Amino acid sequence: MASQAIENHRAGAEVVTGDAICRKKSIELLEELGLPKGFLPLVDIQEFGYNRETGFMWLVQGKKKVEHTFKRIKQTVSYATEVTAFAEKGKLRKITGVKTKELMLWLSVVEVYVPEASSEKVTFKTGTGLSDTFDASAFALGERQALKAHARVAPTRGDIGGSQACRRFPSLLSCHAAAELATRMAIRAIGMVAARLSSSRWWRTTQQADKPSLALLRGVDEGGCCGCGGAG
Repeated sequence: MASQAIENHRAGAEVVTGDAICRKKSIELLEELGLPKGFLPLVDIQEFGYNRETGFMWLVQGKKKVEHTFKRIKQTVSYATEVTAFAEKGKLRKITGVKTKELMLWLSVVEVYVPEASSEKVTFKTGTGLSDTFDASAFALGERQALKAHARVAPTRGDIGGSQACRRFPSLLSCHAAAELATRMAIRAIGMVAARLSSSRWWRTTQQADKPSLALLRGVDEGGCCGCGGAG
């Protein structure tokens, strides 16, 4: 059920439902505002609405929360079930439902805007009053990364090479992650081989150490007390 804030602006708004059309409309609005088109990478969008008279826009997604990492700037952003904002040229203000991770803290993003002096930059302002500016290209459409919910998907048996993992999981596993996986598996294989070699070397060393004892036993068996031929 939509929040009261959405219901207050529903009258007179353009409202669409369904992931494909909602995604299309949200991207078109960001483009119209002059903001990066990849800023709202929500999943399974159920409803998009925009009231041009009030400037209020909203997105409702099927999942409770989605965390997305913008790879180029290594910034993780969390999107709640409902994301709302007031839109104006070059800016989204009074944003709700968006948080950015700074060290161990999640800070609410309340405003996103493109500075007039440079359309190639985009600034994030948090509820604490702090702000940070990034290259707008970091939020361009197509910079989307795999969601954390899918990052744990493991390759099938036999996928020991980075290129194989990339082919089998093009949307879930980046080539960088695949290469890292292949490296870990290779290190594990080397460790297993080393363990076996170490075990074999220990066995041979033990056998070598037992040879004097075996020789001594042979001497005693031949009738001597200490392998000296029986004298004494």
